[in-house]
Order: sequence, then structure tokens, then C-alpha cells
Amino acid sequence: MHLFNNHVIPSLLFSLLGIVLFTSAVPVYNDNYCPNTATYQSSITFQSNLKILLSDLTSNASQGRDGYYLTNIGLATINVASGIFLCRGDVSSAICQECVAAAATEIERRCHNQTQSIIWYDECTLGYTNRYFNPVSIVPRVNLWDDKNISTSDLKSFNQTLFSLLNSLAEEAASSQLAKKFATGETEFKGSSRQNRVYGLAQCAPSVTNDQCEECLQNAIGTLTMCCGGKQGARALLAWCNIRYDLYKFYYTTETSAAPPLVPSHPPPSGTFFNQYLGHHRYMLQ
Repeated sequence: MHLFNNHVIPSLLFSLLGIVLFTSAVPVYNDNYCPNTATYQSSITFQSNLKILLSDLTSNASQGRDGYYLTNIGLATINVASGIFLCRGDVSSAICQECVAAAATEIERRCHNQTQSIIWYDECTLGYTNRYFNPVSIVPRVNLWDDKNISTSDLKSFNQTLFSLLNSLAEEAASSQLAKKFATGETEFKGSSRQNRVYGLAQCAPSVTNDQCEECLQNAIGTLTMCCGGKQGARALLAWCNIRYDLYKFYYTTETSAAPPLVPSHPPPSGTFFNQYLGHHRYMLQ
């Protein structure tokens, strides 16, 4: 199977999007991975395979694929294009379809002439490659974090509770007996404020093994300690898995809807570290 390489040179292509509400018609864009070392100039065959691939991914998203699909066009040739989409485990098929359609359109526009690319939305991930993305590698990835910090007096209790929750969710997602490797949960931590509950989410692509899923998620959790210590919310978006936590319920449940996040109103400055302007969030792209 040809999917997903770990050569990582970030491309900070980010367009002016404007403030919008979270709806199925407007997926919330996070970031994209377009390494400038992975380009094609005149491969008409690969370009044709890629167009067929993106069309196939979009088509299968509309056919109720349970939020996930993996395929190859031109397998066993030098012009193979392998692709995947993974929708967040709690979103409806309609939201999944809208997100994949938007991602397929945007990845062509943002990652023009690329032989491998990933685009991350709140509701889905879509990627393609002519090589291989390592299922347990922390690259490529995007880290996001909230600028707001947990108070110093609450930090020890928060960290103990948080990582216990995330580790538990990683294990739950990896050992899921269902088609989806997806888990959400919440727990209280001892603190001085009224916001003493933390929420978490863990997800892997169903095609990875249970061991690969747990290793991917544990590696994703490890990146949070490098970028996001003490932050009120953070996430790690990888090729095959993702992890997230925050102080509000950002995922859908049968009892409530996710809070409506915003997309940035103006593009961030270029650089490896840069403001996303998603509320008070920052990104690290690798």
C-alpha cells in the first residue's frame, strides 16, 4: 500500500477566509501540508491519476463510507496516486460529505503540482501521496494550542487528569471493536475556577492496526508536551491519527452539539511558528 511519507518541509499557504459559523456547508479549515520537495512538473499521467483519485474520494464520501475511505489509482506504477479521507467520528454523513468535497477542492488549489499533500479540517482529513506516510510517525503533523494557560495553582492537578484522560482515550480508540477507532471523554480536575472539566478526543484511521493506532496516538500526545504545556486546549493532527483536548465540549454527543469555532479573519505571518488567529490559538506545522 502506497500511503504517506515523512519528508516534511512546511508550506504556509493560507488564504483570507473570513469569519463564519460552524455548519456542514462550511467546514472549519485548520492547515495543510505541501512539501516543496515533492512536486511534479510534467507528469500528465500522475496528474490524471490524482484528479481521478480526488473525484473517487469525493464520490465515496457521498456514498456512506462510514467516514473513511482509502484507495489507489495506478497501483504498481511510478505514477500511482494513493489517497485517504477520514471524517471525525462524531459528525454526520452529510457533514463528512461536505468536508471531503471542500478538502478535495482546496487541496488541489493550495498544493498545486504536489505529489503528496494533506489538508486538515475540524471535521475531516484528506491526503494523497505517491509514496508512503508512516502510520506511527509524528511527521507530517500540525499542532494547535490555545494561548490561554491553566493557572499555576491548578497546573499539577490539570496535567495529571489530562494525560490520564488522553492515555485512556488512546487505549479505547485503539482497542475499539467497531469499524471506527474513535473515542471521546471528559473528566474533572481539582482547580480554583469553575471550569474544572476537561474534554478529550482520540481517533485513528480504521485501516491501521490496534498497535499502530495506540502508538500513533501516544506519539501525538507526546507532541503536546513539547508544544503545549499548560495550555487550556491543544491538539495534534497527524496523517493517520489525531488527539485533542479542551475545556469545552467541542465534539458532538447525543445530548449536545459542539461549540461553533471560528476560522481566521486574516492570514498569519509566515514562519515555522505563526499565529492562526483562531480565537487565541497558535499553530506549529511540521
